[in-house]
Amino acid sequence: MKKNLLNEMTWKEAKILFKKTDVAIINCGAIHPHGSACPLGTDNIGAYEVSKKISKKCLEQGIDVVILPNIPFGYNYYHGDFEGNISIDKPTLISYYWNVVKWLHKWGIRKIIWNSTHGGNEPCIEDVSSRARREFGMIAVRFAWDSTGMTLTQDGLINTPIKEGDEGLILEMSLVAAVRPEIIDFSDAAFKEYEKPFGDEFQIVDPHHILFGKSTLYTYLTTRDATSTGGYGGPEQRNYSKASAESGKIIINGVVDYIVDFIKAFTELKLKNRINSDLGT
Repeated sequence: MKKNLLNEMTWKEAKILFKKTDVAIINCGAIHPHGSACPLGTDNIGAYEVSKKISKKCLEQGIDVVILPNIPFGYNYYHGDFEGNISIDKPTLISYYWNVVKWLHKWGIRKIIWNSTHGGNEPCIEDVSSRARREFGMIAVRFAWDSTGMTLTQDGLINTPIKEGDEGLILEMSLVAAVRPEIIDFSDAAFKEYEKPFGDEFQIVDPHHILFGKSTLYTYLTTRDATSTGGYGGPEQRNYSKASAESGKIIINGVVDYIVDFIKAFTELKLKNRINSDLGT
């Protein structure tokens, strides 16, 4: 039986696959609050379920790719006022990712696809990917079921009534309903208008943006500064009647189809092996 999930392979099977491909998918998630209805592990559910579907479709189409198990924790200190949040500090997470990439390079991987559904991981992924490019000549890209799904929707490649992203509101509710309906209760969904700890002149848009005048500035707040429910997003995302398993399935399947097509083309990309490196720091 052909396999592409690294944690389900023997070392002999891995040896054969690494000789066939120089492409690997690294799945990354996080444990943090996602509103009042979605579970703490929503980002892990998204990464894991999408990678399983990619795995199956690549095997069906004869596309060789190495798919790593999910890394369950990420950087999300800003959610730390909510029970159950677990965050890894950035230097540790960067070191973790870097060690994974170094070993993949040792086994012949030259192209990395990061499947990271948690935005807080992005600075760490960028740091490691840039270093891998400089030191190993590797190339890396990143996608996520939600942000990539919204891009495909806005580009007219996926037809769904959900048009923008959120944190724990209708987009992520639709994801969980599509793949794990038994662990979400739509009746628990709640949203409270953003708090105003700094008054009306400096209104919070979300934990990352503050409104001043007619424009916004990036800010560095905690999620609890903005909302007591742990979820945030635009007005459209607060209409829970639009959340559905059907929309979640449409988005996920559209992203999987797109990424599998990308993997097929990515495997054919010829890279120069600029630097031969060992496992030194």
